[in-house]
Amino acid sequence: EVVALKEQFGLPGMKVLHFIFEGGVKDLFVSLNEKNTVMYTGTHDNDTTVGWYKKAVKTNHPVVRLAEKYFQITPSLSDEELSWRFIKIAYQSSCEKVIIPLQDILALGTEARMNYPGTVGGNWRWRLQEGQLTPDIEAKLKRLAKDTY
Repeated sequence: EVVALKEQFGLPGMKVLHFIFEGGVKDLFVSLNEKNTVMYTGTHDNDTTVGWYKKAVKTNHPVVRLAEKYFQITPSLSDEELSWRFIKIAYQSSCEKVIIPLQDILALGTEARMNYPGTVGGNWRWRLQEGQLTPDIEAKLKRLAKDTY
C-alpha cells in the first residue's frame, strides 16, 4: 500500500547506502540508478559510515568485498578517505537528492552515533562542536556537488 501511495502521488523513495550495500550487488546497482529517490549514507538510527564499515570488516561481512570490488574501498583507507568515498557513491547515484549526516562528513566513528533504536537511554548525545565544520570541508562539499550535478 505504501509503494502504491508513493507512486500515485509521485513521492520520492528513500535509500540508505548501508542497507543497499547489505542487499548485495543487484540491490546496490538497481538502487543507485533510481531517480525519484533521496539517498542517505546513513540515518540518525544507523551507525556512522566509518563505524558501520569497520564493524563489517571485523565480522568479515560481504559488504567489504563488494565495496572493494566495485569502489576500491579497502580497510587500509583512513577514516576520512573511507567516509568520503561512500559520500561520493551517494552523490554519483542517479538519485535526485542526497542527504549526508554530519558525522559522515566529519568522518567520525561509532562514538558519534546518534541513536540506538529500541534502547531507553544513551541516545541523542552527540553534538557538533564549534570549529568542526571547516572551510576545507565546505569547499570539499561544494566541489563534490558541483562536479556531480
